[in-house]
Amino acid sequence: MNKEEAIALVSKNGVDLNTLSDVFRNDKDVVMAAVQENITSFVSASDELHDDKDVVMSILRHQLSIDTWDGKNVLPMYHKLPLRIPFEWISDRLKGDKEVMMQAVRINGEYLRYSSIRNDTDLIVEAIKTYGCALEFASDVVKNDKSIVLVAVQQDGGALLYASPELKRDRDVVLTAIYDPQRAHCIVYADPIFKDDLDMIMMVLGRIDSFSMMGIYNFASARCKMDIGVIEIMYSKHGSLFLNKIPAEAWTNPKILDWAARIPEIDLPARFRGKVTTYKDTISQQSRASNRLSALPNSLVGKISSYLGGKSRKRKNKRNKTNRNRK
Repeated sequence: MNKEEAIALVSKNGVDLNTLSDVFRNDKDVVMAAVQENITSFVSASDELHDDKDVVMSILRHQLSIDTWDGKNVLPMYHKLPLRIPFEWISDRLKGDKEVMMQAVRINGEYLRYSSIRNDTDLIVEAIKTYGCALEFASDVVKNDKSIVLVAVQQDGGALLYASPELKRDRDVVLTAIYDPQRAHCIVYADPIFKDDLDMIMMVLGRIDSFSMMGIYNFASARCKMDIGVIEIMYSKHGSLFLNKIPAEAWTNPKILDWAARIPEIDLPARFRGKVTTYKDTISQQSRASNRLSALPNSLVGKISSYLGGKSRKRKNKRNKTNRNRK
């Protein structure tokens, strides 16, 4: 087989490169013909070509042109390329070459995982443009750079998971991460201080889909879980199934009991129906007493109130006098 025949073979099926002799697997023209048909065939190239910058750059430029370039902008591809560049086979020397890595992360920021360059701001920013979670592979110094982290979480709220502890407490960073309703659930990656931030919890619950709401409720602090506003919005989306998740101590809160008294009794957890019923009976008795008093003439209501107030003062004075005598 001559070179022309080898090129014709791999141009039809790049994977056939692995059937050729070492001579052809070390030939740039043959290898480039193979990878243009099937980029994964680069695995079968010689070790020498795995370390050849011209070949690797050509492969990267080819992949960038067919998969992520629309003529004007690099398109976010995340980790969804149909055929991934076999980066494991690129030499370690080239993985530490900034020019090579810049070209690679323009295709897919996830390729930053293979780089030995973790502290270069330009490279990190280029990577997170296409894959925000590439922040995972940055150095600790970069993960604590607010300007870079803001770019990452704006591209993908999930990148908040990889921010430094300090920036996970930064309200601007967290708000940017959860700005997209589809990423609002990423608040669970924020610092625990946001568990007790009622405004933030309410904002997230109001924006995400019902499937993710329970995760946010579980993330919230006990105080937020027992907030009547949180309970109302959770009940509106999850119905009676949610009510079993409310902390038991919440059912001693008059605001919650008052709300529970107005929803269908069948929705109430069986173990708390007694408390709600007792509360409703108490309110009903108070209401009837109030109605009977309001039915009396105003002059009589005033006299009764004055009388009861006077008796109360007399009892108080009597107790004080008794206490003084004892002394």
